[in-house]
Amino acid sequence: MCLSNLTTKKAKTAKEDIPCFKALDEYLRSPYMWYVYKLGEKVSIDCSLCRNEVGQIMIGLHSFQTLKDAETESIIWRNNSSKNIIIHKAIIPKGAKYFEGFSIMHNTYIRKAYTSTELIVLEKV
Repeated sequence: MCLSNLTTKKAKTAKEDIPCFKALDEYLRSPYMWYVYKLGEKVSIDCSLCRNEVGQIMIGLHSFQTLKDAETESIIWRNNSSKNIIIHKAIIPKGAKYFEGFSIMHNTYIRKAYTSTELIVLEKV
């Protein structure tokens, strides 16, 4: 997953916890990078948020702004693999750097998304 069509050119700082949703497999792994999350634990990445030559952000902790968009991601993964994707409530914690934009797959599935430097996965929806 990458973030496209950014709403800002510069990362924002979360002034308060930002609620979001994370799509993970049954082992709490992210479907793209296979990073394993632990419920309630803050994950931080030690890198700056980077854009590629077309303005997409590939590096960072990706999440969705709405439950509907996370569910769309889950359906796409179920249809394209044998993975069972489960939606979790999450937060981008206060003080984390983040971008807002859209995740676009096959130019048809457009989902409102975030990419952040910190993320806490809380519980299944």
